[in-house]
Amino acid sequence: MTTDESSEFDVRQVAGALRRRMVLVVVITLVAVVIGLATSFLSPTLYAATAQVRIVDPGAEAVSSAAANRVDREREVQTQVLILKSRELQDAVAERLGASASEIDGVSISAVGNSDVIAIRVASRSPEVAQAAANAYAELYVQKRRDDVAAVFSDRAERLRASADELQSRISQLNVELAAGPGALEAQRLQAERDSLIVQQAEIQRQAGDLEVQAATRTGSVTIVQSAELPSAPFSPTTGRNVVIWTLLGLLVGSGAALLRDRFDDRVSATTQPEMLGVPVIGSIPEIGSRRRFGRSRPAPRRVVDPTSPTAEAFRTLATSVRFSAVGQDHHVLAITSAERGEGKSTIAANLAVALADMGMKVVLVSADLRAPVLGEIFGLDESERGLTSVLLGDAPLAECFRPITSSTGRSFYLLPAGPMPGNPHELLSSSRMAELMASLTATGADFILIDSPPVLPVGDTLALAHLTDGMAIVAAVGATRRGAFEQTVDRLQTVNGKVVGAILNRTEGASRYGEYGYGYGTRTSTAPPRQSRPVPEASGSTGADDLPVRDASPVST
Repeated sequence: MTTDESSEFDVRQVAGALRRRMVLVVVITLVAVVIGLATSFLSPTLYAATAQVRIVDPGAEAVSSAAANRVDREREVQTQVLILKSRELQDAVAERLGASASEIDGVSISAVGNSDVIAIRVASRSPEVAQAAANAYAELYVQKRRDDVAAVFSDRAERLRASADELQSRISQLNVELAAGPGALEAQRLQAERDSLIVQQAEIQRQAGDLEVQAATRTGSVTIVQSAELPSAPFSPTTGRNVVIWTLLGLLVGSGAALLRDRFDDRVSATTQPEMLGVPVIGSIPEIGSRRRFGRSRPAPRRVVDPTSPTAEAFRTLATSVRFSAVGQDHHVLAITSAERGEGKSTIAANLAVALADMGMKVVLVSADLRAPVLGEIFGLDESERGLTSVLLGDAPLAECFRPITSSTGRSFYLLPAGPMPGNPHELLSSSRMAELMASLTATGADFILIDSPPVLPVGDTLALAHLTDGMAIVAAVGATRRGAFEQTVDRLQTVNGKVVGAILNRTEGASRYGEYGYGYGTRTSTAPPRQSRPVPEASGSTGADDLPVRDASPVST
């Protein structure tokens, strides 16, 4: 397989899994939408106001070039962001706002792009509080920066003034020593020292004066470039955006859950390959008379399908497969069973009998599911009057228990009903009289003897019939039958030497594929009235029956 074919196959698998799990995807998505709506409705209405401050290069405010102090701009901006987030500034804002400070729902402080501007964004349920808080942050921060810078310059100036005062003390001391009339050389030294100290004192006093000027004129290298305005509309909640985000999240989670569940789901699917079941698939039957909604099928009543329907074509295809499997055999006894109850084996057995009869085959359908017979419900007759159990118990001959069934096409076959409900179905089906009955049915010359047998896993009745059949077909309901249960059914039948001829997939999707070419050619109607039936003559032995007059049966219309 090429890469393109593999990718296409994977896409189809994913699409099929999502289609099969559509209910799960829809439910999770709806839950996510509800969460999004609930989040929006339960969230408070918030307003946001933003003030902006700019960090100025400290060197730009220097009084002289000697006082310029170049700093790293990006580092300075990040430093000021941290100062704006400090507890000290938060307390100052809370003190200015008073009781309104409790209405602040959030403060966001960040640099605007790669610029020198810092945005101060305050959220509150009150637009007035949001505006006041944002402006308070900006104003108090600017004032704090101004006070901090002024304090730094003032402190430097004070230290220089102190140094000048110390120099003045030394100068005064030198003046006293010069006034004492020292010698010429000593006087010259003292005078030189005094003159040097006076020059130093003058320079220090000049620097102190410059620092005092800067302390008075500096703005703290910060300016307010935009005061917060009163917000006119709330910024939260954004219901539309929340719903979109939660919807996308729900689709993502739902799809993932669907794919995960499909990956670990061992139920038989419509795309199940024969090697997955261990036996060949001899037929696929669409859902009978139901409509799929959200990937699920509504249960349909058990019935014989319309011969012009797409599902009838599926049964004709199954009947053809069964006929070819019987080529070369004088008779073909086929048991229809399943792993569990409710998988449609009886409905398939009934419709397969109709399809084979429509092909001109002599067919006998045996209702051997003695614990829960349903063929009578399908054909509209009472199975409890007499039937299989009556023959096995010796209460009635076989010929009197047959019920001829005529389909809407005019073709007929014989049904052997279950009969009265026995207390020991397994003993009856495993008795020698059951073997004699099967031999008698085989001797009638019927082309096919179909046995609607019980499910394998709940009871052992079908295992008792396995050696009496030429083959056994196992019905697997798509989306219901577990592969493990199917494999266990195959193992049990093979353990008793039962010949499993294949699987019949029931309730598959896409019934329309059987009808895409039209059904004008497939409608078979009989214009001749059905002929009157004659009694089924009893063959030799208590359970015998002669050649079955399948084509001359009295009509029990389906």
